[in-house]
Formats: sequence, structure tokens, C-alpha cells
Amino acid sequence: IKSDDLVLGGDVPFTTEEISRMLSSTTKLRTKALIHFFASTGIRPASIEDPVLRKKHLYDMPHGCNAVKVYDESKYGYWAFLTPEAAKSLEDYFKSRGLNGEKLDDDSPIFKNEDSNNRKNDHLSKASLYQILSNVMESAQIKRVKNGKRYDKALTYGFRKRFNGILKLNNEVNSNIAEKLMAHTNGLDGTYLKPTREQCFAEFAKAMQELTIDPTERLKAEKESLEKELSEKDELK
Repeated sequence: IKSDDLVLGGDVPFTTEEISRMLSSTTKLRTKALIHFFASTGIRPASIEDPVLRKKHLYDMPHGCNAVKVYDESKYGYWAFLTPEAAKSLEDYFKSRGLNGEKLDDDSPIFKNEDSNNRKNDHLSKASLYQILSNVMESAQIKRVKNGKRYDKALTYGFRKRFNGILKLNNEVNSNIAEKLMAHTNGLDGTYLKPTREQCFAEFAKAMQELTIDPTERLKAEKESLEKELSEKDELK
């Protein structure tokens, strides 16, 4: 009987400080945008190519945020969201592609395949995603402990575990919509509860400050939250 006192593979979330180190360890705009994207949405790795995430799946939201339709045209489709800093990082990446001669339209992949030796696909593959994240974690010297064939901090699920923890530990976030933002099926609520994009975003916004990586941006989000709270109190008075 195997001992059960070890931490399960892929069970440890990345910390905000570790993600900040990842961002500081690279100058590549695509890599930065990828890190922000996964930290802000907590999506599964297969989500980037099943179907391929394209610009038509991006929608503008309040406060400089973006909405992303994941698993579009599927019964498993759901809404994910980008914090203002994640949305800005993605926009910087798009601008760099435009400056390099690419004509972006609604069918352009959100994350482009830049491998000159493999032009079979225009989009970033899951295998390439793993390689990019593996390289950046090595550069950032993120400590990962290997148990058997798996690491305690998984390449993409480390982001997902952090996202899940932030949402679930925030008492203000509706638990059923938190499950929707994780693309979890949740009993009958998972079947019958069909929140709108705006309703999902309202719950996401409650956790946006903690999801933000940059300390300066977190303070900015906190200030905006306090101003909104004071404004609501004034209206009640």
C-alpha cells in the first residue's frame, strides 16, 4: 500500500510572487501574454486549441478587461475573463504582431505559432505551450518537486489551482458562478444555471484584485474598489 502522506502531483498552486518572477524572467511579449492569460483565466491547456482561441472570441468589458469565450459553439462553452493588466499584455502582443507585418482580423489566433519549421498550424499548440512555460519556469528558478513522474506544481494547472483558490476563498464570490468560471459541472446547478456574461463578470470582478500580479496594479484595483464602495454608500444615504 503506497503512502498517502505525499503531496499529490500537480496539487500545489503557483504563488503571485512566483508568477511575477516568471514575467520578469522573459522579454518575449507572447510569453508574458500567455502567463497573464493563464493566471487570469485559470483555463485548461487544451482550451487554447479546442477549438482554437481566435480574436473573434475576445470581447471588451468594463474597467479595461476582456471576456473570452472558451470552448465556443460547444455545450461546454463558458466565459473566462482577463484582468486589466492581462488585457493590456495581450494588446501589447497584438500590436507587436501588427508592427511585424501581420494583418490581424477576427480569425487570427490569439496566440500565434512562431515556429518557422512547423507552419502546419497558424496557432500555438499545446505542446509548444508546455515548452514555453517549462523554459520560463527554469529561467525564473521556480522550485518544483518531482513525485514519481509528476511535479507538485504543474506547468498550467499551477495557474488553475491558484485561480480556483482565489475564487473559492472569496466569500463575496457566488460559489455556483465560481464553478462556472472554472468550467466545472456542478450538479443540477451546472445544468440549469445559465448566468449571462455580465453576471459572470460581476463575480469575477470581486476577485480581480487578488488575481492581479503587479503590486502597483493591485493597489490601483483596490483604490477603484474603495471608490466604488464609497459611491454606493453615498447613493444609499
